[in-house]
Amino acid sequence: MSHENMHARLKALVAEILEIDSTEIADDASFKNEYDADSITGIEILAAIEAEFGIYLPESHVEKMTDMNSIYAMMQAIPATQPEGATL
Repeated sequence: MSHENMHARLKALVAEILEIDSTEIADDASFKNEYDADSITGIEILAAIEAEFGIYLPESHVEKMTDMNSIYAMMQAIPATQPEGATL
């Protein structure tokens, strides 16, 4: 999957959870400061990413997901050959 395609899918997931249009999300905008996201929102984003991509991410990753750029970086760190259910 291309980076652009993955970025679009991730942004769409986050936008759905934040209940805003994906075009309103700046890649470097803080979820907490700009979109009033809290820790529960972070867990929802994490769960949506896991379901969409068939991966497992520990809950400790929630605190690392501060903006779209941090999510992109986290996803790029996952090996393309990661078997389903493997962790980052």
